[in-house]
Amino acid sequence: MRKRRYHRRHALHVAPSPWKRRLWVILALVIVGVGILGMLLWNSWGRIEEEPSYRSEHAIQRVTLTSGVDFSHERRISWRCGDSVCSAEVLVSRIGERGDTLRPKRLQPTHEVVTTSGGQAVYYRVQLDSLQPGVRYVYRLRVAGAKDYRGAFVLPDEERRTSFFYLGDLRDNPTELTRRLFDYLRSSPLPSDFYALSGGILSGQTDRAWQDFYHSLDGVSSSVPMILAPGLGEAQRSGWSHILDGRWRAQLGYPMNGSESLSLAHYYIDFPLFRLVILDTTDLLGLGAINSTRSWLSSVLHEAKQPWRIVLCHHAVDRVEEGKKNLIMHYFIKDELIEAGADLVLQGNDHSYARGALRSRQGDTIPPLFVVSSASVRHHRNSFNPCYDRLGSGLLLYQHITVEPDKLTYASYRFPKDRTESLEKCRYDSVVLRRAVGDSVRLEDLAHTWPERFAYDAFSHDSRGRKKAAQYAKEVRDRASHRASKK
Repeated sequence: MRKRRYHRRHALHVAPSPWKRRLWVILALVIVGVGILGMLLWNSWGRIEEEPSYRSEHAIQRVTLTSGVDFSHERRISWRCGDSVCSAEVLVSRIGERGDTLRPKRLQPTHEVVTTSGGQAVYYRVQLDSLQPGVRYVYRLRVAGAKDYRGAFVLPDEERRTSFFYLGDLRDNPTELTRRLFDYLRSSPLPSDFYALSGGILSGQTDRAWQDFYHSLDGVSSSVPMILAPGLGEAQRSGWSHILDGRWRAQLGYPMNGSESLSLAHYYIDFPLFRLVILDTTDLLGLGAINSTRSWLSSVLHEAKQPWRIVLCHHAVDRVEEGKKNLIMHYFIKDELIEAGADLVLQGNDHSYARGALRSRQGDTIPPLFVVSSASVRHHRNSFNPCYDRLGSGLLLYQHITVEPDKLTYASYRFPKDRTESLEKCRYDSVVLRRAVGDSVRLEDLAHTWPERFAYDAFSHDSRGRKKAAQYAKEVRDRASHRASKK
């Protein structure tokens, strides 16, 4: 009888072992899970959201006064009008010593058509050069088919002193609230030559968000220079990167003196006593962008001839919000700010308040003075980062800075609950930077004995939330006891 032969290929048709089946099932689940996660991330991060449709009215709107590179002698005026290019001109007149209006100078503005997913608008811009300090100027904007717009501004005449207001995030504020904040600052007894904002001004990259912002300004931007750094509210997430809203450059008309190798909106403005450097930190992700930003920041700070150097940016080098850390700002940008000689760094994003500085080997407090602030009703739980000397939470704050040849005075104020609260009662923080012989700078903390305020209370009402609230209250008490022991 012939024996049956078995081929090797028949031996492969044995049932797989149970552990191999489990391995294939686990691998399949992992692949499906990664795919679902990728789709979710793309839908939340990678997909550029469609903007609701809009139409730009053929009227002169959103008039914005900004500075050129030379704050003492240059201004830029930007505005929006319609969705198609029309002939336009600007008439600028100087007010004489006797109050008479001198012969106007006629200028031709440039224009830029900005198209977004929701519509199209035309933005106009004019550069005013060789202006005289201490002089009042009036201007008239003209666009064919639209009603003329009239405005005025005054150039500061004090080259030995410059003052300005700083505001952190305004995002998530009701429009009318932000309008009341600017109304309060406009009537403040504190002098101010311009406004500095660290971004977070928009609720989204839409025409409606821009409209709400300018409504809240209530015309102040047409007479007082606005100097802004972009924040996350002004940038659209695309994958792992951010794209700055196309209306940002067209609407604000800031100087184009940033790094030529970057699309980021870095720029600087020179004042008689300080150089103000504005950093766009919305898309510092790639190694090339980080290195180029570090190189540009170092050069513009080192090249400054003025006695003071101030930096304005959205993201903090040391996060104040509990459990958060910006690795790029902390490990790449902070060292550059210190090495290049920044004196004051104004930051936002964290919706809390913090102020801190460095310590010398002798224990002296030295610059830079790092400040994180917010003017938003959205509050975050603050950490108790030891690098900060003063903290606060649940507060709506603004800062007033005055720069003199040998002194920089910094003060933080609460917006008052009503008009009966005095300016002194609303003062929350105060520091003076003094420049001594040999160009060294020392900090005087005038608020080191003042009580801190921690009004954050957005804890959930479940057991976990109550536990977090109790832990937060304990940390506040421990910090207060530690500060009291050091007085």
